[in-house]
Amino acid sequence: MKLAFSTHKIKLIYIIFIAYYFSLFMEDLAISNTILISGIRYFAYFLLVLSIGKRAVSRKKLINFTVTLLISALISIVTRDIYYGVILVLILASNNIDDKRVMEYSYKVLCVLTLITIALSLVGIIPLVVTNRILGNTGTRYGMGFYHSNVLPAIIFYLYSYRVMIEQEKIRIGEVAAWTALSILIYKLCLSRNALFCCVLLTLFVLCSKSKRVKEKKPSKILYRSSFAIIIILPILLLITMIFQGNNILLLYNINKSLSGRLAIAYHQYEITGLKLINFMSKDSYQAVARIIDSGYLYVALRYGLLFLIFYVVIQYKYVKKYQFTRLALCVILIVVLENAIDNDLFSYGFLPYILIAFSKSKSLCKTSDMSVDAVFKKKQRTIFQNA
Repeated sequence: MKLAFSTHKIKLIYIIFIAYYFSLFMEDLAISNTILISGIRYFAYFLLVLSIGKRAVSRKKLINFTVTLLISALISIVTRDIYYGVILVLILASNNIDDKRVMEYSYKVLCVLTLITIALSLVGIIPLVVTNRILGNTGTRYGMGFYHSNVLPAIIFYLYSYRVMIEQEKIRIGEVAAWTALSILIYKLCLSRNALFCCVLLTLFVLCSKSKRVKEKKPSKILYRSSFAIIIILPILLLITMIFQGNNILLLYNINKSLSGRLAIAYHQYEITGLKLINFMSKDSYQAVARIIDSGYLYVALRYGLLFLIFYVVIQYKYVKKYQFTRLALCVILIVVLENAIDNDLFSYGFLPYILIAFSKSKSLCKTSDMSVDAVFKKKQRTIFQNA
C-alpha cells in the first residue's frame, strides 16, 4: 500500500480534479462545513473554466467548449442542480488525462483524507457517530468521523479498487490479504455488509486472475460481453423489481428483504414522484417528499429521470469498451456497478475517477500484452470489413 508523493509538476487539470474530489469528500464528514466546501468547489470551478479557456485556442475546440457549456447550463436549469453540468465540463477538460495518474491521485488523496478523519474522530474533534440498523438489532455501528457508518467501508472498497486498477495482476498477495483483512475489521466496526461483500468479491477476482492458468490465457470475450450485458440488464432489473414491489410477489418480497428493504423504500418514492424521462422537480420540492434511497441507479431514475440513468450506462459502456482486454479492469467495474446497485456512490468522490477515465483518450491502465491483443483484434475487424 504505497503512499509516496512524487515531486513532478502537477498539471492544472489534476489540481482541479483533486480540489473537486476533496470538496465531495468533505460532504461525507460528520461536521457542518458548508462554507469550506463551497469555497473549495468554486475554486475548482474557476480553475476548470480557466483550464478550458486556455485549451480552446482552435475554432473547433472553442465551439466544443461553448456547446458543452450551453448543454451543461441547460441540464442545470432542467434539474435545478449543477452537478451534471459540472461533470460534463469536467469530462471535456479531462479528455487528455492519464488514467493511471488519476487513479494514483485518487488513491493517495482519499487515503490521506480518510486517515486524518479517523484520527480526528478518535480524539473527539469530529463526532464519532453511532447508529443502528433500521431493520433488526444487529449491534452498534460506528461512523468513525463520517456522517453514516456505511461511508468508511465504501471508502475501503474504493481504495482497494484503485490499487487493483493501478497494479493490475502485479498486485502482491500480501497486499490483497491486507485489504481483505482491513475490510473485515471495518465491517466489525461499521457493520456494512455490502462493502465487505464487494471487497471479498474483488479479492476472489484478483486471486483468480493471478493464478497461472488464467494468467497465461488471453482476456476472454466472454468477460467483456458479460460485463456489457450486466451494465445494461442490472439497472433494468432494479427498475422492474421496484415497480412490482406492491404486487405481493413472494420472490420480490424476499429480494427486498435481503436488501434491507431498499426496494420497498424506492417503491414508495416511485408512488409519489413516478418514473419520468426527465424529472423537472426542483431540489427543494423533491427533498420535501424524498425518502432515503440507497440504490444509486434507482435514486438517479427517481430523482432525475431515465435519461440520466442512461448517462451512467453510457459511462460504464465506454469504460468496458475501452478496457475490454484488461481482465481486472473489467472485474473492478462489474463490482462497482454491483456496489451502486445496492448503495449510492454514483455522485461520490469514489466513483468520480471511473467517470473521467471512461471518456479520456488514455489507456495507461492497460498492460502491454492487453494493448497488443487490442491491436490484433482491431486489425482482424478491419480485415473482415475490407473483405465484406
